[in-house]
Amino acid sequence: MVQASAFRERRWDDAAALILLCGGGLAAWWGDLGSGMLWLAPIAVVAALTAAGALGRRVAAVLAIAWLPGAILAAGLPAGTLAPAALDTTTASLRDGLRALPTINDATPIVQSWALAAVLLVAGTATSLGGVLWSRPGRIRGFLGFALLVVPLGGAIALQQTSDSSWQGAVVLVAVMLRIARGRLIPIVVAASMVGAVALFGAQVAAPRAGWQPFDHHQSLPRFQELITGQTYGPLGDRRTGAVMLDVTARQPALWRMQVLEAFDNRRWLIARETSRLPEPAARPESIKVQVRGLQNKSVVSPGRPLAVHTEGGALVEPGYGFALTESPDEGHTYRVEAAVVHATAARLARIPVPTGRRYQALTQIGLGAPPVEIPYPLARLAKHLPPVLQGTDWGHLFRLSWRLSKGVKSELAVVRHVENFLLRAGRFRYTTEVGNPGPEPLNEFLFHTHAGYCQHFAGAAALLLRVAGVPTRVAVGFATGEQVGHDTWAVRDEDAHAWIEVYFPGVGWVPFNPTPAAAPADVSPGLDVLQAGPARSAGAGGTALQLVGAAAALVLLILAARRLIRPRRGPRTQLADLLVRLAPQPSRPRTTLRGLHPTLTEIGPATADLALVAERARFAAANPPEVPHPALMVWRALVSDVGRRRALAFMLRAAAPANHS
Repeated sequence: MVQASAFRERRWDDAAALILLCGGGLAAWWGDLGSGMLWLAPIAVVAALTAAGALGRRVAAVLAIAWLPGAILAAGLPAGTLAPAALDTTTASLRDGLRALPTINDATPIVQSWALAAVLLVAGTATSLGGVLWSRPGRIRGFLGFALLVVPLGGAIALQQTSDSSWQGAVVLVAVMLRIARGRLIPIVVAASMVGAVALFGAQVAAPRAGWQPFDHHQSLPRFQELITGQTYGPLGDRRTGAVMLDVTARQPALWRMQVLEAFDNRRWLIARETSRLPEPAARPESIKVQVRGLQNKSVVSPGRPLAVHTEGGALVEPGYGFALTESPDEGHTYRVEAAVVHATAARLARIPVPTGRRYQALTQIGLGAPPVEIPYPLARLAKHLPPVLQGTDWGHLFRLSWRLSKGVKSELAVVRHVENFLLRAGRFRYTTEVGNPGPEPLNEFLFHTHAGYCQHFAGAAALLLRVAGVPTRVAVGFATGEQVGHDTWAVRDEDAHAWIEVYFPGVGWVPFNPTPAAAPADVSPGLDVLQAGPARSAGAGGTALQLVGAAAALVLLILAARRLIRPRRGPRTQLADLLVRLAPQPSRPRTTLRGLHPTLTEIGPATADLALVAERARFAAANPPEVPHPALMVWRALVSDVGRRRALAFMLRAAAPANHS
């Protein structure tokens, strides 16, 4: 009887500790989520009775399951959000609510309701399961139950939802002491109260007034509400939490464009005084519907060149191929955009040469400041005979780089591919929004000094390199595709604010490309950039595909090694030359030199083409020739840098195939 009494007493201690933790979590969230948190009270009572053994565990388990839809209804949201057809939208809205918690006071009422629903859902489920685990013997179950019960209070601490940092530790400390009371409830309560009082007094005197950890160091920045289309290349001036800005309904995904920037003033891209009215024969009419969720821009978004905007109050044409609403939109405002959208395949674009002629020269003029410089077309030709005023400057480096990426290339798409590969591959550049204040030439600084930036830097640098190479290019500003939350609906968030480039192809029109690394938070739908086209995969499928590519590459290297053993042994310098001859897209003439092979290999990429010069020096240098230890591996790495793993594998298979001597 004594043991049974002690056991019952210990379990009531557990119930008291559970109530204390739940009460602490409720109090921590009260200031921001209000009286809606009282819905947790009955959940905490049931969990406490379960922990004390006065209520069966099945009741708590059933309550935890019923709480999944109950939390949404308790937050005051309509029952229609629980319909199976609304599952994707409901999930996305709950995620938006969680993301908005650090700045919940600035959020719109609908976002606050979803934030309350998300907290009720997480806290109620964790409390119910924590009570079930605490009702069962075992240290591991007890520890897991305690961890679940701390979730509401711990989440508030992590997100700094509590204005005072002193009482949080006291609540947790008293709960732990109650948990280990083991039947000695009264002395433990007295001791816990004394310890809590001392901890509270000490925290008030010595502790900082901030939370335990500064999880949100951008609290001083205003919340993102409006996209500034001007390019600054400096630190972001707002705080982005993943809140939904727009809901776009369209037949297919797109990059939602606000404005295009066609002028460059030696420092940044900006709206041109006169836009280039170039024909777009491949453009087709499309219509989208946009519902404003949190964005305050008057500028409308469009999947291409906007033709008309239908909305209450009307819209006006604005510079930069855009339209603007006559009044700032409120949440829930809806408008419909009719646009001309260009769709083209890589195969079609690959047949289009680099455009020439005066009508395109206006798109390549870049002022160089004083003293004036005679500018050839394209500008990259300056690299051949660089004027003294540009030698040793970043502009001189820019012309040489653009010339190296474009020389000998006949296809306009190939030039774009070389520039995109230069920015995205080989780890040359790093995506980050933690940048310093820009200097007088921010894009040159990005290309040749810092090698770090965000979408403005990558898009601006790509457009600059292509313009210098004679390719008509401009910068587009707006939003990335966003997350698909329905059959034909995309939720566009503040983190999807984006910049990309558009390249003009004669006979087609303006085609978008995304030269920003995948590390960017902007959610760009696969396939919108024809150079990166491919269906989306899950992480597991993508990992399997990479493993298959790696295995196939190893097989190719084995084939090359076998050919080396079967054929008469030749030196590595000769092997490198033979591989490059086999890789050439066009058959080489019998007397073609390795240097003569260089322009042909530029159609694959600059890294592969440079191997021809390496092979020439290795083969004919009189003194200190460069080492060529593993020719096949050198070629493989260059191909991966230029065209990616899959196309590199195809090129290696071509090189491994038996030569045709007919």
